[in-house]
Amino acid sequence: MTFTLTLDTKPPAAPALLIEGGVAVTGRRTATVALSSADYLAGSRDVAEMKLWGDVEPGSDPLVAPLEADALWQAFQPTYTIRLSEGAGRKTLYARLKDDVCNETVVFSDFIDLNLTVPVVTVVTPINRSRISKTAPCDLAVFSWESSLAFDRYEVRVVPTEGSPQGAGAIIPTTAGSVNVAASGQTWPAETAITTTIRGTDLATASPGDGNKIIKIFVRKAGTGVWSP
Repeated sequence: MTFTLTLDTKPPAAPALLIEGGVAVTGRRTATVALSSADYLAGSRDVAEMKLWGDVEPGSDPLVAPLEADALWQAFQPTYTIRLSEGAGRKTLYARLKDDVCNETVVFSDFIDLNLTVPVVTVVTPINRSRISKTAPCDLAVFSWESSLAFDRYEVRVVPTEGSPQGAGAIIPTTAGSVNVAASGQTWPAETAITTTIRGTDLATASPGDGNKIIKIFVRKAGTGVWSP
């Protein structure tokens, strides 16, 4: 009788952590963290658990803590929501990954600056379809969004990455009938819901070719010239 026993001493490869898509500044304490590994992205099951700690609000999550010693291992999730600690300034989060035979990665991290005076854009009505064409009636995507602060200008852009700043990529045009993709010249109060319609032909003009397109909404805080991250 024989059998095969596999020896695996390598932890998950190329672990990475990204806060809020990689933006430099955020205006809210609730943040989305993305975790990844080359093993996980390749479809391997070699990423089993994760541990998160750092500048988080104590007690906001029983599994996440300010200190590594107090944080707990949990099942790996590619995205996770945390609550940043109080006070403006730089916030750093740390993580480790572990495979199913207990190989742990080194500590890896990311940081973001918390500034509660910058506006935050939130989608309040989810997009009606995430896949569109240039042919009616399948050529339009509709969603509603709002800003946490009053604003005097906005732009809906196709951008290279989730962390892209205002000015990156291209504003979606209105030639084919897209609605509420850019405006200025007035002040909109905080939490004013704006419904945007994106037509497939306009999307293709802003970003030629088929494939996934990252759409990002930017607002400029009223009277300041400060754009949302």
